Amino acid sequence: MGQVCCAEDVGEAKLVELQCETLALGAVKPQAAVQPGPGEQSPKKVEADLLLKLAGDWIREADKVSLGKVAAGSMCWAAAYKTAPSKLSQVGPMKVMLDLEGEGHIGSVTLGEPAKISWDDGEVWLRRNIQKRP
Repeated sequence: MGQVCCAEDVGEAKLVELQCETLALGAVKPQAAVQPGPGEQSPKKVEADLLLKLAGDWIREADKVSLGKVAAGSMCWAAAYKTAPSKLSQVGPMKVMLDLEGEGHIGSVTLGEPAKISWDDGEVWLRRNIQKRP
């Protein structure tokens, strides 16, 4: 069902990651331009900043199962889920919404090492630690 993303094979994962980013960019709907006031950041920049901070590989906290990768405003699901990428958007200062097959799920974001998303259904996701380069 739909596009399979973030496959386990390294070579295939790179290709699929690019396909996911293309799908995510194509899925973005244009919004009316909002001009920030003096000293304010544009709302799009604030949203982009949070979504950029969530980029990376995610696992479920309860059983450490790999869920997929957040990139370009989408969740690209691990191959086992056989699900098309899901749009991820910011809906509050530290809140995101995941559109999973037409159903919206709200999550509260906690930044740190690791970053965490606590979803409204009780599920908790953790971002895998990002390896710092020397």
